Amino acid sequence: MNSQAVLSAWESDVLGVRVGTLNFPDNPLLELDNIRAWNREHFDVIFVRCEGWVDPMRSVSALDYLYEMEAQLTTEKPRTSCVSLMCFPSKRHIEIALEAFPESRFYRDHRLSDRASSRYVRWLSEHQAYVPTEAPDDAFLVTQDDPDGARRISLIAVSSLRRSTGIGDRLVTGVLAIEPTRKIWRVRVSARNYRAIRFYERVGFRVKSVSTTFHVWTRGGRENG
Repeated sequence: MNSQAVLSAWESDVLGVRVGTLNFPDNPLLELDNIRAWNREHFDVIFVRCEGWVDPMRSVSALDYLYEMEAQLTTEKPRTSCVSLMCFPSKRHIEIALEAFPESRFYRDHRLSDRASSRYVRWLSEHQAYVPTEAPDDAFLVTQDDPDGARRISLIAVSSLRRSTGIGDRLVTGVLAIEPTRKIWRVRVSARNYRAIRFYERVGFRVKSVSTTFHVWTRGGRENG
């Protein structure tokens, strides 16, 4: 199998290291030596993703299991609350993005943890985002299109003062209602993030598949620096 990674220019720019990405149909742990050998001249770290469950190994970093969850909308318009498009992220939105994603696997790797929050701030800045009109500075939801036309929730975050108030539920149902022609919505959640899984199940999402993701540092990467 070809173990040559593909450059992720966006990740490389945000994280400050040369990032390559690989998608495997089978167990990628059998290919670790090849992954390093093929890519050490071009990349510092390789982000690997495959379908299904993979037994962890000590030679990979921040292995995580992801649930792909999906909501199939009916022709009946979902119950809605008021949401509006974000014109641009405020200072408060950026603060929420910096504090809201502790389950990210990047925080579990000390070589990337100092730049992990930058990914979410930039994602917020570069994609379409919604805010609840009841508290526009206290929550946001970022969306994007999948290649097959489904709509994806990329990020959702609520300020610490507003959590457990139902604002997240109202934000999701409001966004689903504002784009009623979208029949399929998706979100990817870490299997260890039980709170998020329960939240999405409550608003109509169900687990459709599981994948394994991790990253491998090459010999020339920052792990040896």
